[in-house]
Amino acid sequence: MNAISRLYGDGVKDDAPAIQKMLDSGERVVYLPMPEKCYLVGSTLFIHGGQTLVLPEKAVIRQADGVDAPILRVFDAERGAEDIAVIGGIWDLNNMGQNGNGAVKRQERKDESVYAIQPDVRGTCDEEGFTRTTYPEYWGAGVNGMVFENVRGLKLLDVVFRDPVSYCTAFCRCSDFHIENIAFDFNDGNPLPANMDGIHMEGGCHDGVIRNLRGTVYDDMVALNADEMVRGDIYNITIDGLYARHAHSAVRMLSSGSTVHDITIQNVRGTWFTYCVGFSKYYKMGNGVPGRFETITVRDCEISKSDILPWFREINYPLFWFQTETETDGLHIENVRRLPNGKMTDMFGADEGAKIKNLTMINVTGEMALDRENIEAFIASAR
Repeated sequence: MNAISRLYGDGVKDDAPAIQKMLDSGERVVYLPMPEKCYLVGSTLFIHGGQTLVLPEKAVIRQADGVDAPILRVFDAERGAEDIAVIGGIWDLNNMGQNGNGAVKRQERKDESVYAIQPDVRGTCDEEGFTRTTYPEYWGAGVNGMVFENVRGLKLLDVVFRDPVSYCTAFCRCSDFHIENIAFDFNDGNPLPANMDGIHMEGGCHDGVIRNLRGTVYDDMVALNADEMVRGDIYNITIDGLYARHAHSAVRMLSSGSTVHDITIQNVRGTWFTYCVGFSKYYKMGNGVPGRFETITVRDCEISKSDILPWFREINYPLFWFQTETETDGLHIENVRRLPNGKMTDMFGADEGAKIKNLTMINVTGEMALDRENIEAFIASAR
């Protein structure tokens, strides 16, 4: 009996063994036909270098209850891989059927953090991360989406992600990548809608395009985190076209020693309840090493601060936030408009200790009270 005849697609029987056999066959293109109901996946799938996995646009591939592991990873990622593509499908990560996100908790008070885990735990952002090419094994259990490590020439196209436990995707040491036409269909959070990134990139990612992302996310729609589990510079990335209503944030950049540089963020539309673009350090605060951002461009955006939250806490970040202990050198902001709706907070805000120099701003406007004064003060503070 060949592999294709053992694909059930009934949403009841486990399709992972048959799909994995197809991936292990050596075929360059593995195509899954439209299932009767959906493909049920009871274990992590491993895709090989030089391989493309294609699903029909409306085909659902659903993670079975209790898997508590990534739905897709790269085979033998320590050795590295080239030319991997995943195209199509609705990837249902079934967060209510998993153990839930141990990094977050429900609040008992309005001023209490939703995060149960603090920075710098279990090797987070430690020196060993400089040599790592893949994620620590224990970390993978917290992400039940797709994990791409150590890949050159990566395509992720025309995919819908539904209900992850935490991040839909995680990338590290990936280059020459093309991510386009991604939708986020988040309906539930387990235990609450938080810490649910869209495209999450860590150290060593460079030379890529992220284009046309849509849907409400409950953390960063795009995260460029140079110093977290895998450390290294992140650079030469264009982020083009982010669309959301009442989402957490559009782009968060993070550095705690490595550099995030030559990043273009353009065509952002929507309402964001935390910030729109964040320049953050977060890890190793107080160690004397600043987060570093160089040659960052933000342009052609129409945004506002959302007044709708998925839980009851107050969030008063500005739309553009610069955390303390960060240094930004070469920031160009052009054709950015803050719309006259939503919550009243500052358009730009830099914590004490944040440094910004070589700032240029062209046609940056805000249509809420005090926006003009805030923009002028931000320009004056940059040295």
